[in-house]
Amino acid sequence: PMAEENLNRALLVSNNNWAVLVQRPISLTFLLLSALSIGLALYNVKKKEA
Repeated sequence: PMAEENLNRALLVSNNNWAVLVQRPISLTFLLLSALSIGLALYNVKKKEA
């Protein structure tokens, strides 16, 4: 819940501008790591199904 609250707060402060999430290197790094983690999880599921 804390992450969602902070995301909501950041979007409110930036007038719902999603670009604020990739303007800082640390937030961009976290977003890329999250996408990579989800991608690898999906890849492993597909690999096990084959």
